[in-house]
Amino acid sequence: MPYSNIQHRSFIDCSLSERLLFTCYLLLIGSAYLMAMYYLYTSHQGHDGKPGVSIEDVADTYYGNRSGTRLEAAIRGPMAAYIQTEDRHIIVEWLKNGTPEKDYSTVIHPILSKTCLNCHTLASGMGLPDLSTYSKIHEVAKVDTGESIHTLVKLSHIHLFGIGLVLFVLGYIFILTILPGWIKYPLIVMPFLAIFTDILSWFLTKWDPIYAYTVVIAGALLGISLSLQILISLYQIWFLRSDTVAIDKESKPETKAHANHTNNSILKTYQVVIGVCLTASFLVSMAAVKLSPRQKENQRLEKVKNILLVADLYEENSNIDAIYQQSIETQWLNLETGTFLNKSTDRFNKLSLDALAKSEQYGENIPSKQDIAHIKRRPKYMPIYFVKNGGQLQKIILPVYGKGLWSTLYGLLALESDAKTIAGITFYQQGETPGLGGEISNPRWQKLWQGKQAFDANDNVAIHVIKGEVLSNSATAISQVDGLAGATLTSRGVNNLVRYWLGHHAYGPFLQTLRRQDDE
Repeated sequence: MPYSNIQHRSFIDCSLSERLLFTCYLLLIGSAYLMAMYYLYTSHQGHDGKPGVSIEDVADTYYGNRSGTRLEAAIRGPMAAYIQTEDRHIIVEWLKNGTPEKDYSTVIHPILSKTCLNCHTLASGMGLPDLSTYSKIHEVAKVDTGESIHTLVKLSHIHLFGIGLVLFVLGYIFILTILPGWIKYPLIVMPFLAIFTDILSWFLTKWDPIYAYTVVIAGALLGISLSLQILISLYQIWFLRSDTVAIDKESKPETKAHANHTNNSILKTYQVVIGVCLTASFLVSMAAVKLSPRQKENQRLEKVKNILLVADLYEENSNIDAIYQQSIETQWLNLETGTFLNKSTDRFNKLSLDALAKSEQYGENIPSKQDIAHIKRRPKYMPIYFVKNGGQLQKIILPVYGKGLWSTLYGLLALESDAKTIAGITFYQQGETPGLGGEISNPRWQKLWQGKQAFDANDNVAIHVIKGEVLSNSATAISQVDGLAGATLTSRGVNNLVRYWLGHHAYGPFLQTLRRQDDE
């Protein structure tokens, strides 16, 4: 039969049985989608400690809140309603102290028994993390890096298979609608593009939290296209009149020449699809631009929080800006001269360490023989944070960074006022393997640094991250830190970056001057 004589079916041509079947399916899918939205809301909201779902909540789901542990993120976020505030503070404090086993049976286990263990055991059959024993607690007392790649892959293939089938059936029903091609074709394609973009954005957000915006926008496009398909189909199933069929371009025989000039042409369809994609890209870009000030403010607050954490000044639900202003004094050090800048440093505060290092004016190359941190370039000027109480120096906080196995490790190293005893260390940005090199963000491992001597009697850098465990009876134990099991290269990277920044080519001369002043 010639193509021009084919008549396309519409809902008018469907029997009552078909209409009832289509209606039941559309209503079922619509209800399922609303339930899915409610589930996403309840499972994502509260990760940032605030009511409602925010971009930060979505980012925390996939990227994680890397300043805390998985258990802490859960009891502050989606599980906060199931645990009393006082009990939550007790567990958080226990986590920050390195999860000492002596407190587990007497303090922590009773809290978990009354709040968590009805669901969080293997016997519950709910597939939730098991919190019934101390060893199981360790699995969720690690730094929160969001959903694992394994989990994302598992969720992805389930979503792609399941939602793909749903979209195919829904689209097949939607084909029976009578609409201009420039509306119908994009609406058929859009949900497939949206779900693919949404799932791809999970992995991108795991890499960089900025892609959380793409997750939200792709999800919104999926919801809009599904809603339009369902609502338009339901309307035309029951309210479309037969005299309106004539307006459908698809139901009219057309010559090939005329078809090239209609809105149903393939060229027009491609134009609309490309337009939808460009519009989505524009919306993502606009969202990034509009939310850039908020993102920068969040980055500033995260920086302040990490400085207070390593200074042991951070208090939950406190005004961190007020604590910072009261206790922290920032000065910019000229690394070459070992002296502080007297002129305005506002221009430095607006740039990251990477931006300073890459700048021709404010950065410089590091000779290869000196570059044990493998960063190639560094800023000429670095911020030093002095922790003071009543005008008396308590701690010195030094920004440090260098290459690990897979990523650049950014951290803060705190020294006591003697400028040689390590008070603490934290890594606020890293991309090492979770459970292996990623353990550098684990509070338990970071606690091993406290009290270690960074320098020997001759002012040489003495601190070392060794392979294996430190022997307590060793003469050099006071300057050694346990290496991470299964993460030799990451441990070596931490060792190299700390030794570089404490060395004679970085903070060394400045710290030596401080020690001499202290001796006097």
